[in-house]
Amino acid sequence: MWLHVVLQRVMNARQFGLKLIANVTYGYTSAGFSGRMPMAEIADSIVQVSSLLLQLIVVHCVLLSSGLHPP
Repeated sequence: MWLHVVLQRVMNARQFGLKLIANVTYGYTSAGFSGRMPMAEIADSIVQVSSLLLQLIVVHCVLLSSGLHPP
């Protein structure tokens, strides 16, 4: 039981780190009003990769909840 709690905390910390990096990079690359040069391509790429990752996570969770092992 305690291993499940530890694993959940580790996974939560990892997803928080990824979210923080993505949000900071997106904000930095798409901010035009602050004097920085906007990089829309990088910002769009972050959104696209994040969307794909979320879709894969949903499939992973559905497979786990049905008793199947994800690839």
